[in-house]
Amino acid sequence: MENFKDSIFNFSQKVVLVTGANGQVGLSLVKKLVEQNAKVVAVDLKVNNLKTLKISNKIKESQLLILKKDIKNLLQVKKVFLEGEKKFKYINALVCNAGVAVFENYLVRTEKALDKVIDVNIKGTFYCIREFIKNHNKNHGCGVIVNVASHYGLISPDPRIYTDTKRASSEIYGASKAAIIQMTKYFAVHSIKKNIRTNSISPGGISDDNNEIGKEVLQKIKQGNGFKNEYSKRCPMGRLAKINEVVDPILFLLSSSSSYINGHNLVVDGGYTIW
Repeated sequence: MENFKDSIFNFSQKVVLVTGANGQVGLSLVKKLVEQNAKVVAVDLKVNNLKTLKISNKIKESQLLILKKDIKNLLQVKKVFLEGEKKFKYINALVCNAGVAVFENYLVRTEKALDKVIDVNIKGTFYCIREFIKNHNKNHGCGVIVNVASHYGLISPDPRIYTDTKRASSEIYGASKAAIIQMTKYFAVHSIKKNIRTNSISPGGISDDNNEIGKEVLQKIKQGNGFKNEYSKRCPMGRLAKINEVVDPILFLLSSSSSYINGHNLVVDGGYTIW
């Protein structure tokens, strides 16, 4: 009888495409997938952190393919699948993690800012899902899609917590994450016909104190102590998430241990959205 850890995290037959792989969640996810014997196609517009991760962890060429591509460009998305399948023969799991945000006040929101979020968060996610479904071969097992949404796809951000940071969450970011949750439900119905399960995860805030990857990611997050304190008061568990507390649930949704979960949005927010 296989042990519990092996039953959840045995990814030796998984080839996982991860978008937004150069950022906080993406980097940690790529690292854990490789540790669990998965092969990974890591995609992002910037790949500097990925290259550092590969070198510092001595990841083999046979396990990781890094691609500098723009997911809001359909031709580049098609190339991602062509190059990934050329190297690994197939791709049977997809994590749509890429996402962008804007932070200026909504009263001065520009069309360019709106398009930026819509193009990456909604259009880019759709392109990746559609190409994955079109390319999936049932002979390579049940396909899995995990879309990274947000608790702000479920509730409106509380403006009172953004005391010492200019990174107050926007209306268009939340709307784009709500769209991802809806797309998850839609494709859970339509992709299952090709033996593909589709789920999403909605994380709450993630602390930058315990990031295990590198300083470059931390410098972009810039969480102030005031924000951390106010967020913690607002959350029943009294703190932000640790990075592994978001990545491990993604691994669960990718694994065979979630084989009867389809169309679900897994909220990982320490209870933030329950009150």
